Amino acid sequence: MSIYDQIIEWFKTHWISAVILLVFLVLMSLPQVRDGVVLICSWVSTFFKKNSRSQKEEPIVLEVKGETVTFTELLRSMQFDLVKVNAHTHVLGVAAEYEWVKRRYPDSEFLEQALTTLELIAGKSKYEGDEIHFDVIKIRLPDGYKKEIYFDISSFFNGESSSTIDPHGFIAKKISGFYK
Repeated sequence: MSIYDQIIEWFKTHWISAVILLVFLVLMSLPQVRDGVVLICSWVSTFFKKNSRSQKEEPIVLEVKGETVTFTELLRSMQFDLVKVNAHTHVLGVAAEYEWVKRRYPDSEFLEQALTTLELIAGKSKYEGDEIHFDVIKIRLPDGYKKEIYFDISSFFNGESSSTIDPHGFIAKKISGFYK
């Protein structure tokens, strides 16, 4: 029995599989159907990649010369992120912001940075030194979309001075905060 006879015999005994295979081959030969299948497969893979990435994202913890900096990611959205920086010194806190951006958005481009407060964001023009302060970093993502990241820097910045300008005043305020 030749190979062709064996194939014909297989089709006769497995006719349901043969019909399914034939229909699949005909449909895949049509460009619109093939493009539709490719599009659906890309949507499905994108969905699973997003879910697996968000589940795998580990909290960022930085350790530098005995000081630990942690982050509390309060909100992550397409338009902006809100992240609380838990640091003790100004220099390390600001450096930690850049490290957070580098790890969460590795291929992004830095656009600008600004300092603001919660009251100023809400539209009030009066500035108070004890307000909640934010470092706002604007980036451009690889797809061209622009995003703002609001870093709550209240743990290491009180609006009057930084630890690099007045280290003794900064330390005194930190210590007095524990006894209030």
